[in-house]
Amino acid sequence: MLQELGNKRIECTSNGQLCTPRREEQIEVKEDGILYAEYIVPPGHCGPIIIYFYVDNRLKGREEYQIDNYKSVKKDLGFITKGTHTLALEAKGVTGGCNKGKLNSWGGAVNLHILPDPPIFCRS
Repeated sequence: MLQELGNKRIECTSNGQLCTPRREEQIEVKEDGILYAEYIVPPGHCGPIIIYFYVDNRLKGREEYQIDNYKSVKKDLGFITKGTHTLALEAKGVTGGCNKGKLNSWGGAVNLHILPDPPIFCRS
């Protein structure tokens, strides 16, 4: 595992379903490779959300989580180079459960994994 970012709760300052601010973390990558983010949903999450993953301010993936029990999801965020990068997660609420049309807060833990970059002839 590259890094555990732990549990963090974000209180939304926005008025709609797209929550601001984003959760941002500095990450230190020790070798080039494929970055995977594991988002771990806390048991208290009471409504569905969509999570957007950004690396260095570029959108890398989108996952929709139907939050009805504790689970985790891994997302391939693509190739990343050695060095310091910024990982950001942004949540968008979906009406349902405790969400009545506005996302008030969201949270969860994030674990980062890196797989060494395969030789060029192995890439699809």
